[in-house]
Amino acid sequence: MTTITGDLGPALLKAAIELVNEKGDTSFGLRDLAAKVGVSHPAMYRHFKDRSALFHVIAFEGFSLDGEIQKWPFENAPPNPEAQLLYLGRNHLAFALDHAAYFRIMFGAR
Repeated sequence: MTTITGDLGPALLKAAIELVNEKGDTSFGLRDLAAKVGVSHPAMYRHFKDRSALFHVIAFEGFSLDGEIQKWPFENAPPNPEAQLLYLGRNHLAFALDHAAYFRIMFGAR
């Protein structure tokens, strides 16, 4: 069970990422998420109108994180386009491996 400290919204987001990591996919319900966080199912609707809204917020966070990671090739790679593209591809793959839950939510479970 995730411990809630402060706002319920961030706790729900964190718990959703944990559930995706545990299950390996996004096939959990909001009741599962509420149980993991230790709140009633209706309490979640104060923060997210439905499961889709929850996943949209997580996907946005994932794209923001991936965008920050993708800056590196252009700041540190050799100044030729082939090297930058190679670094960009490697960083994208590393993001997918290091942040699998975000990647699954951003691009689908497959």
